[in-house]
Amino acid sequence: MVKGPIVWDFIFHFNQRWVHSILKDDKAVNELVKPDLIGAYLLPRSFSRPSAIIDDKDEKRIEMIALRTWKQSYDDKGNDTSAGLHNSIEHTNGIREWYDAMLRKAKHAIYLEDQFPFQDKIITRILIKRLREEPTLKVITIGPMEPNLPGFIFGKISYESVNDINSNLAALRRAGDGERVRNYSLISQDPKVNNKRKQIYVHSKIMIIDDKWITVGSANTDRDGFEASTEFDLGINSSKLAIQLRVNLLTEHTGILPQHDSEFPDINLNKFDEGFELLEKVAQDNGKRVRMGESIKGHIYYYNFQEMKFPPPYLGAKGGNKFRWL
Repeated sequence: MVKGPIVWDFIFHFNQRWVHSILKDDKAVNELVKPDLIGAYLLPRSFSRPSAIIDDKDEKRIEMIALRTWKQSYDDKGNDTSAGLHNSIEHTNGIREWYDAMLRKAKHAIYLEDQFPFQDKIITRILIKRLREEPTLKVITIGPMEPNLPGFIFGKISYESVNDINSNLAALRRAGDGERVRNYSLISQDPKVNNKRKQIYVHSKIMIIDDKWITVGSANTDRDGFEASTEFDLGINSSKLAIQLRVNLLTEHTGILPQHDSEFPDINLNKFDEGFELLEKVAQDNGKRVRMGESIKGHIYYYNFQEMKFPPPYLGAKGGNKFRWL
């Protein structure tokens, strides 16, 4: 749920998409849907667009910005007719530009959940550079054990896209000296049957930078999310919300409640480094549990379990394996 002044950006985007779906003309969208007239769709009087800032009891303000990817459209001569739309609409920001800027800002911590983590090579290169610039920067990614990427079903395009994910994540691990970048997946466990497990298909699109900036919405970190699809995200600046969101996710994924687990009585998940170490410990322990035929704790398992010398969490798990054509 979203509330506050940022809702006007949702309305603005919706009206643009609606007009475009009918007229199929980007220039017409610019002419018919204008930011300073957006209130006319709902109110009988003129409307002055407010700032997208809401008050919070524990913070002076929470800043939000609407982000989007507008799929390019072309005329019969192959010209990009959406360029003017991208450049002329007020209050519009690209999702790729936001990811680029946030990754370049990162100094200490990146937490990312994504259906297709770092399939896009451009942002992968940006993060590789940042990992080399910031020797204390740590990265956590959580994605599906078997990404179901667009393309022909079980076809070459889909397989090559999965290979891109594996290659790019491996490059990030190398840039992090093999220690500062961890790639995980989520596994479900039947509590009554030790070896009855399957992947929890991660469909999230969440990024948290330095426990301050949050990205959440519909765009994955792949080429579709940044270029070839129509997506809508929010960029949020709030330390309180960022830490709260990350702690809630780590608690859910590890099955460990801070200060209530006898094995980790002093864990403080408000600190990113302690959360980073907790995921590592639980993943290591779960690898050993699978090897011994025992039930896993929580849901965390290494995506690249082969590299970490652990068995597949369930029969047929791919995680990190490249597809090869015979």
